[in-house]
Amino acid sequence: MGRRLIMNDDKSFGKRVILKISPNFDSRKLENKTFENDFNDFTDVYADRIRGWLICWAQELNKPEHAGFAALQLALAFFEGFAVFYYGEDSDGKSQVFFGRGLRLVFSQLDGIPEKQADAISRKLYRLGRCGLFHIGMVRAGVFLRDGDYEFEVQFDAADDVAAIFIDRHKFVRAISTRFEQYVRELRDESNSERRQCFVAAWKLVHKQ
Repeated sequence: MGRRLIMNDDKSFGKRVILKISPNFDSRKLENKTFENDFNDFTDVYADRIRGWLICWAQELNKPEHAGFAALQLALAFFEGFAVFYYGEDSDGKSQVFFGRGLRLVFSQLDGIPEKQADAISRKLYRLGRCGLFHIGMVRAGVFLRDGDYEFEVQFDAADDVAAIFIDRHKFVRAISTRFEQYVRELRDESNSERRQCFVAAWKLVHKQ
């Protein structure tokens, strides 16, 4: 049986439609709003999306014993987009670079180790963790879940390359949530013009058609 393309020929097409744009807001929240006069409304929607679509579900998935990698998949989805909004730049074609930039925004301790090691951690976590989970539904060899007194711990081989990354899924998600809430406070600070300008640029990039 052939496939059919369904077209909407409803005569009411074009009338005002109210859509959910985040867990707690619908399209009326931003209707006729401008960044100049209603910046906080855009911040409300963005914060509600990240909390309600990513972070809170990563936290929920951390409760069952065997949902850790599902929680990690949501957590690893955070970094690229976070860097896009923080820097106001498009990550198209530069996904790994922006993943690394977002990772450093959350885990600033990466700036305190040799650059070669920091780059290796970012590269391996992106390829083995983020891409592994997104493309094949499981991490590739080298990324492990293990509770500890760290967000993540890294073992290096003799060539100073990453041999293994151990992630405490609870502390990892908690670190993301803490940094994100700090960022939202930065956005609400009217004196922080740089962060707000970058946010506007990113919003326009993400929502262009």
